[in-house]
Amino acid sequence: MYKKISDKNDKYARGQLSLDDPYMSLGDALDKDVKREIDEMKLTQREQHLMFGLVEWFKIVECLDNACQTVNDISLRWFGEYEVLPGSYYIELGQGGFQSVVDVLHKGLPDQCIKYNKKVQRIVWNRVKGEGSEVKDRLVSIETTDGENSLADHVLVTCSLGYLKENVANLFQPAVPKDKKLAIEKLGFGTVDKIFLQFEKPFWDKDVDALSFVWDYEFPVSKAQVEHEGDTNLEMQESVEEIKNTWHKKVCGFETVDGHSDVLVGWIHGKEAEFVENMDADEVKETCVKLLNKFTGKEIPKVTKMILTRWKSDEYARGSYSYISVGAKGPDVDTLAQPMYMTTENNEKIPQVLFAGEATTRKFISTTHGAFTTGEREAIRL
Repeated sequence: MYKKISDKNDKYARGQLSLDDPYMSLGDALDKDVKREIDEMKLTQREQHLMFGLVEWFKIVECLDNACQTVNDISLRWFGEYEVLPGSYYIELGQGGFQSVVDVLHKGLPDQCIKYNKKVQRIVWNRVKGEGSEVKDRLVSIETTDGENSLADHVLVTCSLGYLKENVANLFQPAVPKDKKLAIEKLGFGTVDKIFLQFEKPFWDKDVDALSFVWDYEFPVSKAQVEHEGDTNLEMQESVEEIKNTWHKKVCGFETVDGHSDVLVGWIHGKEAEFVENMDADEVKETCVKLLNKFTGKEIPKVTKMILTRWKSDEYARGSYSYISVGAKGPDVDTLAQPMYMTTENNEKIPQVLFAGEATTRKFISTTHGAFTTGEREAIRL
């Protein structure tokens, strides 16, 4: 049922179905179609609750894929632009993880080409050669917080959309064009964190890939309920208190980890992930063990190690990845991806500041391969 509805929603971005309301969210469409489908099934009340629970599980997975708070944040019109690549959903990079990719790219680069522990304070582009001069300087200036000033023909900006949202006002001189600033503001960017648990011994069967947690729900969460959370300070306090008691329900399950037979990884997103980042580690661990016990009915072995990612707390990330939110459009991604040009006195346009990263690709937004291909795109541009 969910796949049938999801396939239908993909057609809006492909122009196969038209939308009366361009600002309709994925959540609006899901709730409408799910209610109709379940009504047609003539289920008992108990069966309805279980079915709604399954739907909520799928919604959480959708939020994990898109790094949003709820599916009501995702633009229905542009949802289907994302392109799924053929092949396995998971790619095992071995013990080195993503570091192994960096190691390959690093080969052949002289060590002096890379500067570490250099926080960029300002990128000065479209400069003139001197005070009072009208002659443009073809070089871009990169100022770091330690006072160093480097010059370059081109600068490729690959920081996260979350970092841009927080720092764009002061990062560039002169400021970025208004349309680019607006695209940065409108596009969605959220938090997804992982909870790795290592056990004294595995307690799951060898043929198990994942343990999924499905809760009972009377009705799908409505848009009105979501919008009620957090407009005023009082509502924010209520929301935090509610998250404190319910964050565990956003952990939709745990998956096995290739190459680590005694490790499970769980996923959590949104405000709940941000809340967990600031929790006591032992409390997070104990709650996860209780969840595993509740849904498997098994005695859970001792957790010997836990690793929790904290992407929202990372000052250079401020979250995980991007999505096209309600109010944004696919072309906003293209606007973000556009270089900032300097026009010389001979009317020559030079791309001085270029942009790459997962937020600059419409087909592969939110993915590592998307980020990689945008780097290749900008290299070709130069």
